[in-house]
Amino acid sequence: MNTYNQQASTESIMQALFALAQTANTPETPFTIMSRRMRHFKDVTPEEIPAFFQFQNPVRETTGGVRKLPKEIIGVSWFVYLPKSQSIDDVVSPALNNYYDALSNVLLSPIGGLPQTLGGLVTQCYKDGQGLTDEGLLDTPSLIHIPIKIITGI
Repeated sequence: MNTYNQQASTESIMQALFALAQTANTPETPFTIMSRRMRHFKDVTPEEIPAFFQFQNPVRETTGGVRKLPKEIIGVSWFVYLPKSQSIDDVVSPALNNYYDALSNVLLSPIGGLPQTLGGLVTQCYKDGQGLTDEGLLDTPSLIHIPIKIITGI
């Protein structure tokens, strides 16, 4: 457990978050590819879908926390590409909902009511902002975006 005397390295935090996402890779919500290297959906082949990507936002914020000890705020986005609609009558929302819920649920703390701490590396890690589920069109994959906020320090 991090005692907050020093902050965990950003890389260890990103590794822990990615490992958490990998727990959503189950028979009910399988991924063909899971990567920390973001790729645009045009660069993902249909054979690689369902695909998951973790994107570390380029902007970070540092503020004064308790007694002006630094508090870092890191933004991360999870993106999922799912198969595109095969016809105008194709309903893809059940798969979108299942994947969105599976990833959202891994962000919940294993101890009810307490914030997710990525094994004590951070103060809090949670969904923050507007998530997105897009059923896509006949020529684009379905898309999920989950914005995540990570807070280190106190």
